[in-house]
Amino acid sequence: MCKAHNLYFYLDGARLGAALTSKKSDLKIEQLPELVDVFYIGGTKNGLPLGEAVVIINDELKKNFRFSVKHYGGMYSKGFVLGLCFSSLFENDLFLEIAKHENELAEKLYNGLIELGVKMASDFETNQIFPIFKTEVVNKLKEKVMFEIWEQGKINTTIRFVTSYMTSEKEIEDVLEIIKALIQ
Repeated sequence: MCKAHNLYFYLDGARLGAALTSKKSDLKIEQLPELVDVFYIGGTKNGLPLGEAVVIINDELKKNFRFSVKHYGGMYSKGFVLGLCFSSLFENDLFLEIAKHENELAEKLYNGLIELGVKMASDFETNQIFPIFKTEVVNKLKEKVMFEIWEQGKINTTIRFVTSYMTSEKEIEDVLEIIKALIQ
């Protein structure tokens, strides 16, 4: 579509690892240069303390990019340190292992909620799930668990849970127990 309309194709990569390791995806990171003009790899959602790695494929977009980033304060003076972090992230498939961990725990939470009879706003795909609860349950749940309100309603509210590289199986089990106690 982009090529047909002479547009650039940019892929937001904040959750690229989760997308690539989704059971519903057959895309490999090595294929991205054939498909997009620019993409980035999010660092913080994959265990790094900060940063994103921008990968510019299209040579037309490389001109003055470094100047623009530096001019607007987006380039770190010691960027090589961040580069080392990304280098480590891609050794021994760590990037994909972290993302796989996030997806597996989200799937465990998703399946546990389904077993409790919780309805979902969408099917499971990656490390984000969107359960729907009675709004009164959400109000009690936010006292005990971190999540984001996705769609507030008077009767029902959809929330968003996101698992990360730091999420543990114990935390998923604890959240399921808390929710079980609130909805019974």
